[in-house]
Amino acid sequence: MFISAWTSARGPRRRSINSIALLAGLVLVVGSSLTVNAATDTKPYTATWVSGGNPVANPPNSISLPSGSTSATLRLTNNANPQTLGSANITLPSDYVLVSGSVGTKSGNTLQVRNLNLAPGASIDITISLKTPCVSAGAETWGLIVKQANNFSGPPGNDFVRATGTAAPSSTDTGSQCQLRFANQPNTTATGNTIKDGYNSTGNGIKVEIFDPATNQVVDSNANVSLALSYHPSGGTLTGGGAKAAVAGVATFSGLSIDAAGPYKLQASSPAASNTPSSNQFMVSDTVTECSGTGCNFQEQTPETTFKITPKNGTAGADFVATTNLSGIRISCEFAPFNYLDSRQPNTVWYTYDDGGTSTKTNVIVIDKAYVQITPENGASKYQVCYTSPVRFKDRTGNLAQPDPWPDGPSAFFGQTWYTGLLPDCSGSKPVAPCSLGFTGSGSGDRVGTFLTPAGDPGFR
Repeated sequence: MFISAWTSARGPRRRSINSIALLAGLVLVVGSSLTVNAATDTKPYTATWVSGGNPVANPPNSISLPSGSTSATLRLTNNANPQTLGSANITLPSDYVLVSGSVGTKSGNTLQVRNLNLAPGASIDITISLKTPCVSAGAETWGLIVKQANNFSGPPGNDFVRATGTAAPSSTDTGSQCQLRFANQPNTTATGNTIKDGYNSTGNGIKVEIFDPATNQVVDSNANVSLALSYHPSGGTLTGGGAKAAVAGVATFSGLSIDAAGPYKLQASSPAASNTPSSNQFMVSDTVTECSGTGCNFQEQTPETTFKITPKNGTAGADFVATTNLSGIRISCEFAPFNYLDSRQPNTVWYTYDDGGTSTKTNVIVIDKAYVQITPENGASKYQVCYTSPVRFKDRTGNLAQPDPWPDGPSAFFGQTWYTGLLPDCSGSKPVAPCSLGFTGSGSGDRVGTFLTPAGDPGFR
């Protein structure tokens, strides 16, 4: 109709134009014919998961894989005619680990399948063994290159293409098997200072490993790991625990700090892990002093008291760390049968001493004259030592000390039962700690108390 319209309207001169138009039309027709022929030459295939012996719906062609070591079966079908299907490369998602295939050769995370020689309409089921130890939720697509040549050779024109209307194989992991663990542990640190694995901000930053419990090996993962406080009765806030990308499966936290004194535990979490482990308990204190070896001692002075701790048998190379004046915790012997009034208890001192738990400690406390004079009955014989410990001891009555009765006492702060009472007097040439050697008066009006504490016992007042 287009040609007739030009012919009837314009006469002979326009025939040359008609010829041009007709030629253009022929070019378009020929182009269309080429496209049809190309479609005829396409070599289609399908790769569909098989579950329970039956192919899954394709699309969506997706399966769910359990975490850990597992397997999946992929059915490869030649939908071309007359070409045979000769070879394929099947590449797993990057966070899966290829173990082996029922046919083919493992090359990294790719299964190289050769010499299939599949006739038109023929299929082969390929079972793939793999691990999914650290896979986050979400579907992941598998990679496939399929060729006509049995040896996977030839230009791209030798490639098969996925059949129209089908989907590439994908899989979803049902839950990560990988777990987290602390590679080192936080240690006693001053309030606001950097938390490391050595006393008083020494040593290394805290490290958390991503590992496969099936092998106990750290996995090569760059997943994010975060730290939070799992135990914080003092109400402190953690800084520096935000998400850190692991490097070769290890996340390092080099800027951790806490803004309030007290006992704490860190808790690690990651989208790539199924657990949320907590660290060992550690102390943050407003005062931290460290020394080591024989003769090591700690001395702390407050407006009310001077306090000195000396290990009886200092161990060469041992660390002695003292923390004092822990705020917000109540330690008191104002309960029956002692009724030792809080007004008569002017000091609070906490310490830890790490030498393998072998050294008894001599503790000397000097109560300043100004605080002695606040109480009328202030003779040296009126003073006793109110002591609290997670290790149950015999108190001044000769009975086992009672659990600390205060809701804001050390049991609430340290997550275990602590026992409180007045210390008995030390007796004999080899007194059994904890016990009190007594109080004396100084020439300046101070009161000086001396008592012994046992090896490995971390707290007293």
